[in-house]
Amino acid sequence: AEVMQLRLASAEHAAEEERARREQTRAVGERDVQIDSLRREIDELRAQLEDAAADLDLAAENIQGRHQHSDDALQAVRDEMEEKVRLESEARQRDRVTADEEGRKRVQKIDGDRQRSAAQAKAVATQLEQAREEHARTTATLTGERDAQGAARLSAERQLAEASS
Repeated sequence: AEVMQLRLASAEHAAEEERARREQTRAVGERDVQIDSLRREIDELRAQLEDAAADLDLAAENIQGRHQHSDDALQAVRDEMEEKVRLESEARQRDRVTADEEGRKRVQKIDGDRQRSAAQAKAVATQLEQAREEHARTTATLTGERDAQGAARLSAERQLAEASS
């Protein structure tokens, strides 16, 4: 009877060890599945980060192009206004030399027009300068966001490397 009890205890112990081994194997399998799932998720996030970085690069290039276009437009308006002011100034000088009283009245009108044109040119130049500054701020913001996403991508890659170790 004692031998039977020992055999029964031994069999129960072997069965318990087998259950523990199966449970450990199941836990390891679940952990492997979780690790694979996390790796796939990290790969998906990495791909999303790379797509977002590419989108940010394109947006930054677009803004830089618009910024250059604004600078070019500003310079063209400045050149045009300076030429207009120069031409009006020359015309005013000719009118002063050759005009009589009626000519002086015309000069006054031209002076008023010139002042309005100069004021308009200055207002346009100010608006274009403000637009250029806004483009510069936007470019800086996008560059900061791109850099932040790059840092996040590097951090995620480091975490993946650590999780893979």
